[in-house]
Amino acid sequence: MHVPENRKKTPVRVVAEIDEYGNQRPLRIKWQSCEYVVDRILGVSRAFPFSAEVTADCYMIEIGGHISYLFHEGKKKWFVGEKCEQQLGYGV
Repeated sequence: MHVPENRKKTPVRVVAEIDEYGNQRPLRIKWQSCEYVVDRILGVSRAFPFSAEVTADCYMIEIGGHISYLFHEGKKKWFVGEKCEQQLGYGV
């Protein structure tokens, strides 16, 4: 998966649950001054979201009835593909 051109890589804070096998499940995303509850994880895959050289785990998630993508790069960085300002609609 590659993020569409009208999006930018935006770091976010994530509250996640990690099981005894090291599997992560994002529960909440903190972005700007808001917190979003992850209602469901619809799928997880490896992706090249912003660069052909850097891979990330891509979580297809549902938040408030909207489908969005959350990326986990390496072992520390979480980010979303934020819509650029000229785009209208759901931000995360």
